[in-house]
Formats: sequence, C-alpha cells, structure tokens
Amino acid sequence: MDGIGKINEVFGNQGYKKKIQNTQETKGKKKVFLEKDKLEISAKGRSLAEINREASRVPLVREEVVRKLKAQIRSGSYKIDPDRIARNLVNKWFSGKG
Repeated sequence: MDGIGKINEVFGNQGYKKKIQNTQETKGKKKVFLEKDKLEISAKGRSLAEINREASRVPLVREEVVRKLKAQIRSGSYKIDPDRIARNLVNKWFSGKG
C-alpha cells in the first residue's frame, strides 16, 4: 500500500464521523441539527404550477356541447356542411397546423 492509502486508512473516516457528531450534539436535552436542505421554486415554476391548476379545473369534454350534438343527431336535425369541413382541412394543412 502506498503512503496516501495509509493516510486515508488512518484519517479517512474522521470527516464523516465529525458530520455525524455535529448532527447529534445535544444542548440540554434537545438535539441540535444542522440546517436542512431547502428547495426554492422559480417564479416561472410557480407560474407554470398555477397555470396547471387552472387548466385542471376546465373539463376536457364540454358536456353541454356534446349533449346538444347528441340531441340534434337523434332528432335528425344535425346537418354536416362538407364545404366547411373541406375548407377547414385545407386551411389547417396549409397553415402547418394539420
């Protein structure tokens, strides 16, 4: 074993032992602990969390719209406008959103 290995063997644990002792020192009967780690969330993170909370309150399915469409389909009054559908498909395709 080289000289450095011997030094680590003899003194290597002392830093670790000291950390343990620092967290377990006592004053009177109360234990004293070192300051704990902290977590700070940025303003952007807080803003995203708030947006997420607000978005979760909005239903994914608009129940009223679905109910009206189902009623129109059942009654036979729902009419499809193929020209409008084609226009929307073409617009989405050429806008790059399709």
